[in-house]
Amino acid sequence: MKATKASALSPKWDFLGIGLSIACGIHCLAAPLLLSALPIMGMEFLAGEGVETAMIVIITVLVGYAGYRGFKLHENLLVVVLFLSGLLAFLLLRPLVSEVFEPMVTVTGGLLIISGHTLNWLASKPCQDCSEAD
Repeated sequence: MKATKASALSPKWDFLGIGLSIACGIHCLAAPLLLSALPIMGMEFLAGEGVETAMIVIITVLVGYAGYRGFKLHENLLVVVLFLSGLLAFLLLRPLVSEVFEPMVTVTGGLLIISGHTLNWLASKPCQDCSEAD
């Protein structure tokens, strides 16, 4: 494992990415259930396409940044595969499926991205035994 300053920053980006992916999943699953209550609470903007688009853009940027920095540090290709699979589900597959399957594709994409962030975080942690192996 390469020892760099990036290992100190990586967990912050991965935890932020995990949190946003979970928030996106909750939003996508709860929005249909809460749609009628949102105007009463003054939060109808949460059901809009703009919020969904903004969340996907932010998650895409975080995945790109955390994935790039993490891969430079640990070179774990599985992290890249998980991130790209989750993004492909969000960006390409989700718009093509019917509304019945959209929540399943969204949750699957989110779980893939969360798995990628978790593995990225674990692979970016400083190795305790590395100094003894050298």
